[in-house]
Amino acid sequence: MDTGSYPGSRDFLTLITVAAVVALAPITAASAATHVVHPDGSGDMETIQAAIEAAVAGDTVLLGDGVFTGAGNRDLRFRGKALTVCSINDDPLRCIIDCEGRAGAPHRGFLFNFASESGSVLQGVTIRNGYALMQAGALLCTGGASPVLKNCVFADNTCEEFGGAILCSGYSSMRLEECTFTGNVSGLEGGAILFNRSSPTLVSCDFTGNAGLTGGGVNCYRDCAATLVDCNFENNTASYGGGMFSFDSTPTITRCRFVGNSCSADGGGFISLDSSPIFSECDFLANTAQEHGGGLFVGGDGLATISHSTLADNSSPRGGALYGQFGAVDLTSCTLAQNRADESGSGIHLAGTSATFERVIV
Repeated sequence: MDTGSYPGSRDFLTLITVAAVVALAPITAASAATHVVHPDGSGDMETIQAAIEAAVAGDTVLLGDGVFTGAGNRDLRFRGKALTVCSINDDPLRCIIDCEGRAGAPHRGFLFNFASESGSVLQGVTIRNGYALMQAGALLCTGGASPVLKNCVFADNTCEEFGGAILCSGYSSMRLEECTFTGNVSGLEGGAILFNRSSPTLVSCDFTGNAGLTGGGVNCYRDCAATLVDCNFENNTASYGGGMFSFDSTPTITRCRFVGNSCSADGGGFISLDSSPIFSECDFLANTAQEHGGGLFVGGDGLATISHSTLADNSSPRGGALYGQFGAVDLTSCTLAQNRADESGSGIHLAGTSATFERVIV
């Protein structure tokens, strides 16, 4: 069309263009709004929950520096919306959610319980002093929700039963990147985290000084296909699995370190029961068990595959580095050195376990 042949046609086209931009502007703005909240109640909203209520999917709730406490700043729910909640400086030491939970007054940080919340992001915050009776002292993830947690700290949270800091269940697939767990306690399973029927991914996460009955750091319990890469487990304690516990699951563990973890029974660094874990390029160093398997305990059905890994300075009465009871073990290109056992098998003790060794130094 020759626009020059119509008087005012250029102005007409300009008006159409401007109208289109104006019409689209509210949609674009609404999809990326930011709601600022400060601990003293200033900002766009007085509390974190109020900002979440005002937000729509795709929005960001931006948290100022300081310590958030009280109603509206704990027991937080995303209400089925995929949102980003993050600190203004991406520094979890400067942005803290203190749940102030205790026996008789339980409070946790967050609850994710809708599949539509998948894609939500929690970043750059500390959650501390959460307390729960049955599930997750700091953060509960269920119902198919799959949030992403980045650069967060979970400290001194407690659950009397499942998941001192986090419980992820209900076929959720949460992702954790560069998160730190310290001083969390569970009365039963998962001192820091319990994964149940889920497929989580953990990258560059640290677990230090956590405690539970099974799995001082992490517990993978039933139908859990966890992936761990470049994670560190240090000085965690449990009755079974000081660093990590796996039951009826298939975790894949790459370039992870289990150092100085301990247990009062079996599996100072790691315990596998009816599971098929795959370890690659991992270190098991100076872990201790009071009964079996200072470094690792492998029991029940399943195959534990360990390759290009080092087991050194671990100790236990039976099976200083590795104790196997039934099931199967496959070691390839591994080194076992300076492990100790008071009774039998300073390196390896196998009881009814089929084993394959290839290029293994003991």
